[in-house]
Amino acid sequence: MTDRSNPAANLDAWLWRRNRRPPRPSPGQQLPTPHGSIRVRRSGPPNGSPTLVLLCDPPNMVEHYDPTLAALDTVTPSVVVELPGFGFSPVNRGRGLEFHATVEAVESALQQLGDGPWVLFGPCICGFVAAEIAQRRQVPVAGLVLAQVPDVSGMQAWCDRMDPQNRLRRPWMGQILGRLGASRLTRFWYRFATAAETDHQPLTQIAERMLDAGAGYPLATMLQCWGDALRDASLQLPALVLWGRNDRSHATTDRHSSLRHVPGARLVELDQCGHFPDLEQPEQFAALVQEFLASLPADEAGRAPPASSKP
Repeated sequence: MTDRSNPAANLDAWLWRRNRRPPRPSPGQQLPTPHGSIRVRRSGPPNGSPTLVLLCDPPNMVEHYDPTLAALDTVTPSVVVELPGFGFSPVNRGRGLEFHATVEAVESALQQLGDGPWVLFGPCICGFVAAEIAQRRQVPVAGLVLAQVPDVSGMQAWCDRMDPQNRLRRPWMGQILGRLGASRLTRFWYRFATAAETDHQPLTQIAERMLDAGAGYPLATMLQCWGDALRDASLQLPALVLWGRNDRSHATTDRHSSLRHVPGARLVELDQCGHFPDLEQPEQFAALVQEFLASLPADEAGRAPPASSKP
């Protein structure tokens, strides 16, 4: 894989270069990766079950997870992980914002944490990161929990709906618009994607406060650079698939397309829930995770999953 950065991605890394240090006190710790560092936050005492890894779905950051971690602490130890470039997880150059670099960075963080096996929680496009990590088998993965994760064609259709005029996905212009309009995009996204029953203001306020403090949100590069790298994993390992019924951004998405990633998964649809089951309904999310962990075969708790049955 070439190490040359996409020029527009380099622009995004430069535009968000302020995201170096989170406000103090920070609930997380920085771990070095090949292309920068990423912030992680550990919670919950070891209890013999696999550790749940929660990948932050931007613009969510470590600070959004207090209620979720409080609910999970009685169920399983957990780790919240920001994606490279987002939140307070800076990259050295644009290369670090690309899909495979993101996968490598998360793997590096998990290897440094030194525990495992892991159950990876991948919401939305982060589900592709979780599935790729499981596919690569560089760290021991006991299972996947996916939320609002369609197949590749469904993800492309989602991008078309969310960026109908192709502004953010246009190199250079997208980076500049994303930087200038980050707060506006964030306010729109939490209002639009959460269920009507969800008070989205706390989520919005946390994100805006962190953006004001220097957090990164290089959304344009993610939308521009990740598409060609995404694939339907067809993994044969234990999995739970969650869908919030009231996510307007996925109103027309085929829920069962998630099974192209994990054909044997249990699929659960949640009422009065939008795009963020882990944040909108933390107690129910924790209960579903507890059921899933209890269902794992004993031999899945201590080894990496088998490779995909399909190329």
